[in-house]
Amino acid sequence: MKQRKRIVLGGGGSAGHVSPLVALAEELDPEEWELLFVGSHTGPERDLVARESIPFQSVTTAKVRRDRTVGNLGVPFSVIKGIAEARSIFRAWKPNVLFTSGGFVSVPLVYAARICGVPAVTFECDLTPGLATRAVLPMATRTLCSFDTTLEHLPASKAVHTGPLLRKRVREAGVANRNAVNRDAASKPRLVVFGGSLGAVHINEVVREALDELTSRVEIIHVCGKGKSDPAYDGRPGYEQHEYRHDLPELLAGADVAVARAGANSLWELVALRTPTIAVPLSRRVSRGDQIHNAEYFRSRNALEVIQDDDLTAGSLVSALDQVLEGSAGYKDAMAQFQLGNRPFELTREVLTELSGPA
Repeated sequence: MKQRKRIVLGGGGSAGHVSPLVALAEELDPEEWELLFVGSHTGPERDLVARESIPFQSVTTAKVRRDRTVGNLGVPFSVIKGIAEARSIFRAWKPNVLFTSGGFVSVPLVYAARICGVPAVTFECDLTPGLATRAVLPMATRTLCSFDTTLEHLPASKAVHTGPLLRKRVREAGVANRNAVNRDAASKPRLVVFGGSLGAVHINEVVREALDELTSRVEIIHVCGKGKSDPAYDGRPGYEQHEYRHDLPELLAGADVAVARAGANSLWELVALRTPTIAVPLSRRVSRGDQIHNAEYFRSRNALEVIQDDDLTAGSLVSALDQVLEGSAGYKDAMAQFQLGNRPFELTREVLTELSGPA
């Protein structure tokens, strides 16, 4: 058996930064590639990667908080410590290439890769590059992106538009959804509500406030996030709440409509599943506005509806639900215009093979 090339997959802090890495790991030939995942000490990535049986190590990381000026004073020291830890990992493991999915975990990894002479490939999920992507851009060898318009924000010499890296389960659930026989016509449509891996407090509150109006129209499966379920609503007719669902892709594939935050990976998955969606992006008060840009991209292509977080009320949610249910076929047709096959992985593998050199 020939010697395998080694790749470090780096990212974390949220499930959105882990999913593209897991998707890529699924598509890399195990006879050609040996994998190591490097994430943060405290993020959810350790548990997520453990389910995929990928070896895991961690480094010190630091996230810049927009609302905590004093709290950011320690960020440079954490990053320096993380770079030193990543250098030790690279020197011991000797990878051929690094692939990161953005976010604050990528910063010490890309800098350490540059010091160690390891080619670094970054993947930008969002439409506009985040702070971490901009910070490592000078050190990255290539920067890949899921949105075509992201190329406008990246240097042409480094940028490659691949499209989204979606997990095999999502792609398979999307195909199954398109081939499925509809549920009993007498049953109510199904609404699935989720707010990302950590849940969304404001969405949860509004859904529960509008519960009587919503359950008169739809059956609700509410994935509310860890620690965010409310026993007061247990047993309500037409309403289920879960803190987490491991079968979320399959659940969404069978939904008539979804309400979700507007993380790039979540929206691409919903498009692949062709699930009509009401997106509620995080506001600029608590984010850099990346989810607003992501949602607007798809709304401008008639693929979903958007309610800004500040405008989300029981009334606006019920109104949007009626609109999406009525226009369901149109949203699905718009989603079908996005070609989400294996091409993103083919392009990514081409880049990795080019940069990694001989085994």
